[in-house]
Amino acid sequence: MINLVWKDIIILKKTLWYAPAYGFLVVFVFNHMNGGALSAATVGVTYLLMIQACARDDKNKSEVMLISLPLRRRDIVFAKYLSIFPYAVLGILSFLLAQNVVSLTGIPLTINKLSLKEIVGALIAMMGMISFYYPVYFKLGFIRSNMVGMILFFGYFFGVGLIGSGLQKIHNPLVHNLIQGFAKWLQTQADWQIAFYLISFALTLLAASILLSLKFYSSREF
Repeated sequence: MINLVWKDIIILKKTLWYAPAYGFLVVFVFNHMNGGALSAATVGVTYLLMIQACARDDKNKSEVMLISLPLRRRDIVFAKYLSIFPYAVLGILSFLLAQNVVSLTGIPLTINKLSLKEIVGALIAMMGMISFYYPVYFKLGFIRSNMVGMILFFGYFFGVGLIGSGLQKIHNPLVHNLIQGFAKWLQTQADWQIAFYLISFALTLLAASILLSLKFYSSREF
């Protein structure tokens, strides 16, 4: 399984420069987002490298070759999920590199120190994205799942704002009271409790995603 993860990294060696380039882009474009900039970098780099790896597998017919080898399909699925964590780490490191370069060169941008909460939030956002994408990928293949990936990618950048503005326009008293009650409840929770809830939700979503991917891929014909 580790060899399969390493295989994905090897085939991406010519495109790994996307990570630092995207890190610099995020530092400049999303500088006003504070902690959200790290999530943008982590999700963006993970998505770009994940899509590139899947595209190369499709182009080289790697899946057909792997299935012909004495490999279990579940190992192929698990390897894809494991590979996103090196991508995410590369995204975080690229963001830190961009921040340090900006600080050393004196470019007039506000640089905020990263906190553990921001790193955890970025990883949760990343896990959420791949949890929705990979089941579709293993069900339909790369070509037909590519549009879903693009929707998820742009949804992460614009969806939160659209949902927030949409909720503000809701005038239903019941919905309004539910939102207000939830917001007040969150204020009573400690940071570690909120982090625990979010991590638990992300891991549950990831586990469900893996189970779906295993089910879809085990019955998929090539």
